[in-house]
Amino acid sequence: MSKLAILKELADIKALTQRKSVLKRGAVIAAVAYLLLGYGRDGWSYLSTASRMFGETVRSNVPMEFELERARTMINGMIPNVRQNMLVIAQEEVAVENARRDVQRGETELGKQRDEMMRLRAELDGTEATFRLGSRTVTRDELKEELTRRFSRYQVAESTVASRKELLAAREKSCQAARIKLDRMLNTKRDLEVQVVNLESRLKTQQSHSLAGAVEVNDGEVAHCQTLVDEIRVRLEVADRLLASTGDLGELTFVAVPSTDDIGEQIDRHFAGANKAATLADARR
Repeated sequence: MSKLAILKELADIKALTQRKSVLKRGAVIAAVAYLLLGYGRDGWSYLSTASRMFGETVRSNVPMEFELERARTMINGMIPNVRQNMLVIAQEEVAVENARRDVQRGETELGKQRDEMMRLRAELDGTEATFRLGSRTVTRDELKEELTRRFSRYQVAESTVASRKELLAAREKSCQAARIKLDRMLNTKRDLEVQVVNLESRLKTQQSHSLAGAVEVNDGEVAHCQTLVDEIRVRLEVADRLLASTGDLGELTFVAVPSTDDIGEQIDRHFAGANKAATLADARR
């Protein structure tokens, strides 16, 4: 087959596959349309019910070991989010600490400005015509102008410090809420891990019970084997007793059969010996 023919055959197969895929999609769309048109509002109910039943069937066929491992994977998937939240909270805590120091410095500066203004204000109530302001000597009017400027700056600074304090309080509250939320998330993660371990232990316990029920024992074979063992034991006990009474098990097992050629002579010798023994016994009497 030429290369061109092979390429053409592959193209035909691909086209056929695409047509089948289109037909499948068309069949699904047609079924959905039939349900919607034929049953109206109830069509969605049929579709949702069928989808739910199919999903429940699929989930019921998934092994419990796989589901437990999936739960463990989902719990471990919380770790990156926890770490990211911990980083954000740590950064916010550092920013809150810096803002707290800024507010403290602002309040300290406000205290210095207030003390200086109150000193100048006390001098203004005096009767002097001139006043000492730093390295300069100023008149009463110049002192009033300087107090006006300083009081205006103080009010702006005071308002700024107040705003910073409000912002600091809000950030502290938000940071505390985030910390509580993170702690709850960590506690939930630990609880889920404990629950998974508990479920895994219960599953293993159930599997051990089901394993005992799944083991099948053929009582007939066991009884037959026991009978054979009993027969062997009886034969051995008989052999032991014979050996104890004769001293030689081989002699009892293999007894020589007398030859039938001289059977007459053997009988005569046997009974002759018996008669002789009887005669001697009578003589002793």
